[in-house]
Amino acid sequence: MSLIETNQFKSLCALAAGDDDFIVSVIDAFLPQLDRIPGEVREALALDDGEGVVRLAHSLKGSAANVGAQEVSEVCRSLEKAAYDGDLATARALAESLAVVARDTRKAYEAERARFT
Repeated sequence: MSLIETNQFKSLCALAAGDDDFIVSVIDAFLPQLDRIPGEVREALALDDGEGVVRLAHSLKGSAANVGAQEVSEVCRSLEKAAYDGDLATARALAESLAVVARDTRKAYEAERARFT
């Protein structure tokens, strides 16, 4: 699985119609979510707050899908389902996976961002 789904990212670039600042602004809006949400998921899990995990995972899943962060989106999909089903043990394991994938995805998007600045 790719950190950045090429076709989705190309669609985003096509939507920008050559406006590099638009691409940079989309990436800049996404990166803080990669930094913030994995930690918030861990906090919610520490409180056994499955509903909070569902909400957080759902939010990041959608944002990630919109920018082509395929692996983040897939991990969030699994995390959301586990939390919804009340399987917090699986959710905890997936939260750890999300932290790693989010870190690696951030690096990939920082490299993409550099191409547009």
